[in-house]
Amino acid sequence: MSQEPSDDSESNPARRDRAKSNQRKQRRRFQVWLARWIHTYLSMLAFGTLFFFSFTGLTLNHTDWFFAEESRTSEYAGQLEAGLLGNRDVDPLESEDGQLDFSNQVDKLGVAEQLRKTHSLDGMVTNFSIDEFQYVIVFAGPGYVADVFVDRETGKYHITESVFGSFAVLNDLHKGRDSGLVWKTVIDISAVLCMLLSMTGIWLMCYIRGRWLSGLITGLCGCILLWAIYFLFVP
Repeated sequence: MSQEPSDDSESNPARRDRAKSNQRKQRRRFQVWLARWIHTYLSMLAFGTLFFFSFTGLTLNHTDWFFAEESRTSEYAGQLEAGLLGNRDVDPLESEDGQLDFSNQVDKLGVAEQLRKTHSLDGMVTNFSIDEFQYVIVFAGPGYVADVFVDRETGKYHITESVFGSFAVLNDLHKGRDSGLVWKTVIDISAVLCMLLSMTGIWLMCYIRGRWLSGLITGLCGCILLWAIYFLFVP
């Protein structure tokens, strides 16, 4: 009596090969779907920041293309309260380089907040230097700077405040100048998103049948071209 061929995939090489082929196809379809999903939604998530930094790259590199807004400069004068002039009876500290540090004699926060409140100063304090005779305080933000000079003897001060145009604000935001920790974090996240988009683009290219090699070669040529421009044309 003849024996019927078994349908068991383990004993049927053709069926086993078809099963493995189907598994590979399903895995490939899932990988392509995942790459497209990640690339698409990363692009939408990063749209605002990528557009902003692309546009401000133009405004920063070509200031003559855009309307040059004039800055506004204002000057103020006044006198600090006696309690904010500092306690000169306290011995100054000595820094590592042997210079005297008078910061322990002065309520820096109190002085800065009094000036900010009195004259509606913007920005953050980026410099507060103190010597035996005066304070020098700088309030700075994107497109903004205010320089303050305070006489320690009399408490009289002079402020020069400069407010620049909107493109100056955009350019400072692009560079992260005087923009605070949160905005610097936004710049870092934007940079990471750009790198992820580049990598997912390469990932997708690898799944385009018949085009992956030419795509990768094109990407490599772009990198080589960028470095060649740097070495040949950048002073």
